[in-house]
Amino acid sequence: MSDKLKRSWQGRVVNTKLLLDKESAFRQSLIAYNDKQVILTLEVKRKRRSDQQNRYYWGVIIKILSTFFGYEEEEMHEALKMKFLLVHGGDGKPDTIRSTRKLTTVEFNDYIDKVIRWAAKEFNVVLPDPNQWQDAGYYE
Repeated sequence: MSDKLKRSWQGRVVNTKLLLDKESAFRQSLIAYNDKQVILTLEVKRKRRSDQQNRYYWGVIIKILSTFFGYEEEEMHEALKMKFLLVHGGDGKPDTIRSTRKLTTVEFNDYIDKVIRWAAKEFNVVLPDPNQWQDAGYYE
C-alpha cells in the first residue's frame, strides 16, 4: 500500500468505544479507502521526551561530559548510547542501539539517571540535578 494511503488518527478508547479527536476528518479520509480492504492497528500513544529533558541532556550532560572526555558533543552522545542503550540481538543477531528520540519521558529519565550515576561513580564527575540546572546557568 502506498504511504499516501497510510493515516494516523488520535483519540481514546472509553468503555470499549473509540472516540477520535478529529472524527469528521477521519470520516472524510475514508473516501480514499472506499472498496479496499484495510488493516486497523491500535497502539497506546507514548509520551516522548520533553523539550526540557532534551535541553538538559544536550546543554548540561553532553556539554559537561564531552568537555571532560575531550569528545565532540555528537561523539559523546553516541558513546553514551552505546554504553546505556545497547540492545543485545541474541540468537546470532547483531546488537543494536536504541535511539534517544524514541524513548518515552520515563525511559529518558531512567537513561539520564544512569548516566549521572555512572559519571559520578566511575569518574567523580558530578552533574547538576535535573531540577536545578537552569538556575545554575548551564544552558544558554
